[in-house]
Amino acid sequence: VQACVLSGCDYVANRLSKVGPVTAFRLVKEASHRDAEVRFERVLKSLPAGSELIAEAPAKSLDDGEDDDVDEDEEDDDDDFLSPPDTNRNAKEQYEELLSKSQAVFYYHLAKDLGTGKIV
Repeated sequence: VQACVLSGCDYVANRLSKVGPVTAFRLVKEASHRDAEVRFERVLKSLPAGSELIAEAPAKSLDDGEDDDVDEDEEDDDDDFLSPPDTNRNAKEQYEELLSKSQAVFYYHLAKDLGTGKIV
């Protein structure tokens, strides 16, 4: 579960450069002897050389798709598919917390038994 969360899932996007599913599984496997509570912390400290925490993309407003008021001279920031590195220590701690919370969703979410209709 930790490798899946680390490589990106519905609850948290992967913001680590040079970390995909294969690298995420390898990093978690290498830290598997550690207590689960500190595993993300240790994994984030042992990232591959050159790996960085990518700055979170700014929230985009939802619209109806009509561009009536768009000025053609405006710069299009969507060309930039990679955000700059986020060197803020607080951002790294927040990302680690988000990873942990996302992991908890997988373990502690409620589900409905369709046969009985009960929440389990």
